[in-house]
Amino acid sequence: MSELPGFYDYKRAAELLAPVEESWLRNNIRSLPHSKIGGVVFFTDSDIAEMFRLFHIEPGGRKPADPQPAASGPHPLADVIKPRRGRARQSA
Repeated sequence: MSELPGFYDYKRAAELLAPVEESWLRNNIRSLPHSKIGGVVFFTDSDIAEMFRLFHIEPGGRKPADPQPAASGPHPLADVIKPRRGRARQSA
């Protein structure tokens, strides 16, 4: 893949995250921020920064607190995304 500025393949992302191995990224891709177009996985600058944040440890072994969720209310895409028709809901 020819590399665009700020878009990295597995190899380059592993280099940026050294000493992370490319194989570790591949094996853990489902839990890592990334993008995929046409089956091709790539990482952006913000994905790399988010990985650093996700695995950051504060002194004393504490992870930083996650930011509080946004104010309650309808989701911003609630008017755009609708459930598929023809699928009955199952009651618990």
